[in-house]
Amino acid sequence: VNNIGTAYGADAVLRIQPDLLRAPDVSFFRWHKLPGRRWPRERVPTLVPCLAIEVISESNTGPEMARKM
Repeated sequence: VNNIGTAYGADAVLRIQPDLLRAPDVSFFRWHKLPGRRWPRERVPTLVPCLAIEVISESNTGPEMARKM
């Protein structure tokens, strides 16, 4: 097992750009992106994950998925 980072679920809302928020189903962060290996105290931190996963379900529409990508 490698302890290279941590993952968060859809409750981890991220500010990717000043006016762009995202809440991926899963987001992974290498430790170097999280000072002190802790989630920032801001309600919506400005962070870009190393990996973001969005699970597609049958109820997702084409335009909805295009917007998320």
